[in-house]
Amino acid sequence: MAETLEGQMDLIFDHTSLNQSAMGTITGTVFFEFWTYQFPTSGWNDFVVVLANWWLDAVVEMERGFVPSVRFQMMDGPYWIVAVDTGEQSVRLECMEDRRQPAVVHEEIVSVAILGHVVRRFARQVLSACLRRGFRSLDLDELGQRIAVEGEQDLQS
Repeated sequence: MAETLEGQMDLIFDHTSLNQSAMGTITGTVFFEFWTYQFPTSGWNDFVVVLANWWLDAVVEMERGFVPSVRFQMMDGPYWIVAVDTGEQSVRLECMEDRRQPAVVHEEIVSVAILGHVVRRFARQVLSACLRRGFRSLDLDELGQRIAVEGEQDLQS
């Protein structure tokens, strides 16, 4: 088991699992880890570039505080995480599974800063690993642009 960031949670990405299909979609292993609980499951394979783009949007919305909750959707399978603002710079992460009807299968309270950090790190890792492998796609271009804009905003802060 990987050590969780700040003892709360981590987002595990395995760059060695990356694959680009003939259609251009890029998949790889990614899952959330909370102490000893993995969501959706250890070794989960999904569309990592698409998820990185979606999750960066969710983090920005969450940090701006304009919405009471945001959703971290998995593209493959009936899984997502709802991050509900609890005040005091933290969110309740509700890990959801929808087999017959949506149900919370796990909950954690984490700081907004840690969640933002692990999602941004994941996005940078995905971009870097894909570029090292020579992968190209419109989704990957979009991810690169999002990360560049985030970097420019950090410099202006």
